[in-house]
Amino acid sequence: MSQLLITQPSTRKAIGSWNVFSASKLIQLYECPLAFYFRYFLHQEIIRTPAMVFGSALHQMFDQFFKKNFKSPKTFSNAWKNYWLGICSGRFGDHGRKSKPVLISFRDDAEKGSLLGFGINITQRFYEQNLIYRETPYHPQTEVSFHVPFRDYILRGSIDRIQKIQGLESEPDEIWDYKPRIPGLPNLRNDVQLTIYDHAYRFMFRKVPRGLRIYSYKTGEFSDLVWPRKEKYFDELELWLKEAHAYIFGVLFWRQYNYLPNGFQLKDFGYFSRSDVEKGVFSPRYFPNSNHCKFCSFYKECEERRNGLAPKIMADELLVGRLTEEKITGRLGPARKKASARARALSKVEINLFPEEAATFEDLNSFVAKQVQ
Repeated sequence: MSQLLITQPSTRKAIGSWNVFSASKLIQLYECPLAFYFRYFLHQEIIRTPAMVFGSALHQMFDQFFKKNFKSPKTFSNAWKNYWLGICSGRFGDHGRKSKPVLISFRDDAEKGSLLGFGINITQRFYEQNLIYRETPYHPQTEVSFHVPFRDYILRGSIDRIQKIQGLESEPDEIWDYKPRIPGLPNLRNDVQLTIYDHAYRFMFRKVPRGLRIYSYKTGEFSDLVWPRKEKYFDELELWLKEAHAYIFGVLFWRQYNYLPNGFQLKDFGYFSRSDVEKGVFSPRYFPNSNHCKFCSFYKECEERRNGLAPKIMADELLVGRLTEEKITGRLGPARKKASARARALSKVEINLFPEEAATFEDLNSFVAKQVQ
């Protein structure tokens, strides 16, 4: 009989979110497992690029456009100006005026001013293009959060905009996503984020969307309508999720239980390293010789480990508690505080696994889920 004592917050987190993915979480894992570890296990505070913060801030402004009665393009661009200057001065963050300030890697003050002016042009154009959509029956739903089941997994995220189209009121809505530029059509057709949005819409509204469309806030252009996903795209998404889930679980628990979930085998890994699972380590994908690494927020941490100035991130660190709860939980917001309180209630729970009786990690997860309800 094997036993797993759930005493460390990182272990509880791994159990509590083993099958929950957002598009950004899934993409981050496939881009670099070590960066995924820093971001989603340690919640390390990162220095964000101006482009990242600029895009997030514009998303907030586009959402506010439909919730507040801005009288003119100038009043809307003035609201942008106040919001952007507040972010740059550290009064609040890029996810709303109640969000915490963020660290931004501006080259100089001129870059702040340049993005301010760029944002003024963008918001004024957005006002003029979208004024008609503030009127019923075309008023969209914006920043639509979802937390929905998908086969053996849970998908979460937020759809930028769900839009009715003039003259097509009786047809289903279109899903609109804001991006700095419009990807090529092949990329749009295979975009995993849009596949997740398509599924979330179907689950929430019990109908198939009319299609998916990208709005480029840099140019003010719309992409062609991408038709709703066919079943093969959802099958591909399931394969992505299955390998990602097996990899995370394997790094954490393979050496203890010699087991991978959903019937996955070591030989089935195609994208992730089988060696990572056998050694219990989240390894960097490209480090150090790639453009991806040069712009990564965790380059310094990777460099320290490469030069022996810090230990490698092994699964043992997660399971025996060499990491502090403060590092793992980071600065807790209200939602995370609630989740942390639930986790603390499990700190003395002992769970028995019986491999000889074919108990699975899903059984363990089900038990834990009941404890935190």
